[in-house]
Amino acid sequence: TTLFRSDCIRDILIAVSDNLMPDETGYVAPISPTELADSELLQYDKNEVLYWIRKLMDEGILIKGRKYVDSPIPLINDISMQGYQFIESTQKPSTWATIKPKLSGIAISSITAFINTVISMTIS
Repeated sequence: TTLFRSDCIRDILIAVSDNLMPDETGYVAPISPTELADSELLQYDKNEVLYWIRKLMDEGILIKGRKYVDSPIPLINDISMQGYQFIESTQKPSTWATIKPKLSGIAISSITAFINTVISMTIS
């Protein structure tokens, strides 16, 4: 199992959110995970970024788009409401710095559980 990397997951979601911008007609172009890894997330190993993007898709936090034959992974069409709530909860680096140490003692079974835990920490 890959070490659970909360920073990487948070950075992926924020990067996706920053790149899901509508154009002048309101169309939001899908994002290529490979391009995202190569441009926005250079502080992480590309394989690790793609691994977590895949996991986020498997759990429905990233909404997958079409998959091209020559691409190893589908495009990213959107982020779920849960994903957006997580981004909102952890966007401020100071908030994230407060939450992160509290997560170390929690057994995390899935990304969804992790995201829900973080959201609930920031609501209370």
